[in-house]
Amino acid sequence: MSKAYRCRPSELLALDDDPLAALYFDRAAYHWGRRVEQAIEEAQQAKTETGKAQKLAIAQSKWLGINRFANPAQARQRQRT
Repeated sequence: MSKAYRCRPSELLALDDDPLAALYFDRAAYHWGRRVEQAIEEAQQAKTETGKAQKLAIAQSKWLGINRFANPAQARQRQRT
């Protein structure tokens, strides 16, 4: 996101008042982003399309909180409410 807006992550959240906090936040955002990119790259290197899809789903669940492995009963219950 910071590449698209051409600014640091701390600037997006207006953390300019505390330069040290801004620095630490930028570093954390960078390292987290690199780990997500590495997980996606590893998923894309799988030999089969099924393997790619499974590894990508696992990476998304681990790093982005996107859970495609939800219990179908829980999903139906959520739709009712």
